[in-house]
Amino acid sequence: MRGVLVYAKAKRNEGLNYSQMSSPEHVYVSHVDGSNPRLLGAGEVPAVSPDGRWVAFARGSKFLVMPTAGGAPRAVYALHRGQPSPAGAPVWAPDSRRFAVVDSVGLALVDPRTGKSNLLPLTDDFAFSPDSRRVVYEADGDLYVVPARGGKPLRLTDDHKSFGPVWGKAGIAFVHFTHDAHGDIWLSNGSPRHARQVTHTGAGFWPAFFAADGTKLLAANPANHNGRLWAVNVRRGTARPLTSWVGDLYPQGLSRNGKTVLAAVGCGGIPSPYGYVETIPFAGGAPHVIVHGPCRASWNAR
Repeated sequence: MRGVLVYAKAKRNEGLNYSQMSSPEHVYVSHVDGSNPRLLGAGEVPAVSPDGRWVAFARGSKFLVMPTAGGAPRAVYALHRGQPSPAGAPVWAPDSRRFAVVDSVGLALVDPRTGKSNLLPLTDDFAFSPDSRRVVYEADGDLYVVPARGGKPLRLTDDHKSFGPVWGKAGIAFVHFTHDAHGDIWLSNGSPRHARQVTHTGAGFWPAFFAADGTKLLAANPANHNGRLWAVNVRRGTARPLTSWVGDLYPQGLSRNGKTVLAAVGCGGIPSPYGYVETIPFAGGAPHVIVHGPCRASWNAR
């Protein structure tokens, strides 16, 4: 299936100023270059499945799924009372058979076909394994792996300084902090206390997305105010900045072939019509804006 891009946009209302902008938002699907956008319906924080067939998104306290080709949305999960609104976008497993939602009672793994779910007592700092069978997560500065169906966690680190796991073909990438905000990317093979340092910059950037072959990794300094993106060569252990410091710059994806970065700028956490989505060559080069309006986006670019 051809790659798709999904995003949510807030309607522009000239009667409101920037600080008053909020939902309602509407979900759109388009080609990966932003062309041929099509409205799917009201909703927020959409995420497209890796196979491009489905989009999961929130509407109020419920999560819905619908085909990217169009059709009626189905509610498949409702947040518990302690979590009245979504904490973020759904995260699809690589096999597209389930997605994860952060809830007040844990991490809900939802089957979009049946609506059945199971809960893992995890934080919101997690990632699926490439085969979709396991989940790595962070708790109190250490990493653990647990079967996606549930079970006893396996502890990987015990330094209390490991955060932001991302799982790819090369292994589990994470940021290990030495002191204050100084840290680098390390890589674990999924075995306890088995990790090696990849980068040696001290720049404190976090892993974000792997390319399919595991040789390229998109990383980022979190945009508490300004963000910056980095290109990491996993084999060589080198890292170079892809961007300067930019206000509200967030990584959104990396194409499977590792050639193109998806990023979003603007909004400051408040849905508004003033953000934009752009692509950046992983090899370096000028950003190219593909959609004006959304604060975040999701794709399955090859």
